[in-house]
Amino acid sequence: MADYLLRWDWAGGGNGSLRGSGGAPMDGSGDDVFVWRHGRAEVMLSRAGDAWAVVYRTAGRLLGPPQVIWDARHKRAKMAAWDVMARVTQASRDEEEGVRVGRSAAQWMHAAQVPDETDD
Repeated sequence: MADYLLRWDWAGGGNGSLRGSGGAPMDGSGDDVFVWRHGRAEVMLSRAGDAWAVVYRTAGRLLGPPQVIWDARHKRAKMAAWDVMARVTQASRDEEEGVRVGRSAAQWMHAAQVPDETDD
């Protein structure tokens, strides 16, 4: 599973937009934020200063205000892509979906052309 994400396959050249069944748009990804939605769950990736922000939130019971389940900052784009993959896998309970979305998030970050920090 993780080997697919580590390859950083930029050849696809995607912009992070995901498609559901029938090719319908499944997210609100744009230039500033990458968003994946599944049911009440939402995973967002965005640039926050010199770091990448990953937020996993879900709508509260009875469609109340969103509850933040996970909020993390990563200096390295690779770690942010791994985090997106983990949160999507957790939300969807589908490893293949997590890998697919993680790869799309990596492509989206690459398209943003922000240099990756190499030191940990």
